[in-house]
Order: sequence, then C-alpha cells, then structure tokens
Amino acid sequence: MQKGNTLSLHQFKNSDCLLAGGLKILEEGDGIIDMGINSSALEWVADFILPLGKNATVLEPVELLDIMKRKIHELYQHYFNVEDSKERQ
Repeated sequence: MQKGNTLSLHQFKNSDCLLAGGLKILEEGDGIIDMGINSSALEWVADFILPLGKNATVLEPVELLDIMKRKIHELYQHYFNVEDSKERQ
C-alpha cells in the first residue's frame, strides 16, 4: 500500500479483516502485509486486493500472483469481447 494512505492503513490495522494481523506500517507511511495464508484463502485474498489497483502490489506467493493474473485476464477478455460485439453491430 502506498504513501498517503496512513489513516486508511491504521484503520485497516485495527479492523477484523483476515489480513490486518499481518499488516506492518513502515516509517515512510507505506505498509506491507507479511503473513502466512492458507492456500484455500488465496481466491478471497485476490478478490480483496484487486480493487486496490495500482495502490497495492503482490510480490508473493506465486500462486496468488497467478490467481490475480487469471482474474485480470478474464475481466479484460470480458470487456474486450463486449467491445468487439459493439463494433460488429
């Protein structure tokens, strides 16, 4: 999470969210989530992180990156196909 979101990070840290327990707020105002996550929760984690867009970057695990890439690709394909359909009309 990027600088400038300090208040949001502190609110998140004190929330009941599964990921809040792993949040570490850095001196420069950024934050990282460093924790073990059961592989059965990775779909949920991807759905939680994707709406953050460029304000969050997943570094690992690779399995989470793969899930996020798949979801982004599916969304892209959905809208790409919608555009193709409109152009054909």
